[in-house]
Amino acid sequence: MDTQVTYSARASLVALGLRIHHMGIWAIIRTHVQIKQKKRKHDPLDKLMDAFINIMSGGHGLNEINTRVRTDPAVQHAFGNLFLYLL
Repeated sequence: MDTQVTYSARASLVALGLRIHHMGIWAIIRTHVQIKQKKRKHDPLDKLMDAFINIMSGGHGLNEINTRVRTDPAVQHAFGNLFLYLL
């Protein structure tokens, strides 16, 4: 069996992420928004996506991204950000 079941405490955010990903909103943003910033580990637009997910999950500051957003692989996968699986 090749499918992997992933559980998340933020199931409604996963549903929203899947809808946004299937609508192609981040692809449109990626083509029209150009942020001039150095890339070390993540693209600037990946950081923008993490900030958006953090706001949607109830985060109060950018310092919560590492504990609230990046630790939930179901949310990352739903929004199309697969860097967790590549590390």
